[in-house]
Amino acid sequence: MGKYDKNAVSNLGSNRFTSRILFNYGLPFKAGKNWIDLYGSVRFFGKNRAYKGDYILRQKPLFGFEAHYSHDIAPKTWLGGGLIYGAGGSQRSNIPNGYGVQGQNSLKASAEFFFPAWKGASTFLSYNRTLVRPAGTPEVRTFILQFLHFVQFKKVKSYKKDPVGIMTNS
Repeated sequence: MGKYDKNAVSNLGSNRFTSRILFNYGLPFKAGKNWIDLYGSVRFFGKNRAYKGDYILRQKPLFGFEAHYSHDIAPKTWLGGGLIYGAGGSQRSNIPNGYGVQGQNSLKASAEFFFPAWKGASTFLSYNRTLVRPAGTPEVRTFILQFLHFVQFKKVKSYKKDPVGIMTNS
């Protein structure tokens, strides 16, 4: 487990690096009770030089744009929804007869819920599903559960400002 096997049909890893550059902008309004968050990103992929044996898998950059709206419903608790757009990311390999995967041009909708879990921690729940996609590409439905725990090793003045609300839960 945990080792890439170039002869296996399925692997947990992809045997290549990925790197994502993300830019975000948050716009609060109604005294900080509501937010509009905008994200732009590009994900780069390395080559897998041991794909299905000794073939090489290449993937073009994947571009993304997200827009989310959230509303505080209680202290440190919010509900939100958003749209997620992905474009690019087509895959090609040097397997004879040309294996390739069409790039994305998809739009997904998401619903999110964020609430305190215990002192110093919060929970993030999210569900998203595909609304629009090219023919022949998969429809995606994803459920995400995250626990965020803040560990403070040293008292720093900026820690007193806790915009997300994970340091001290009521």
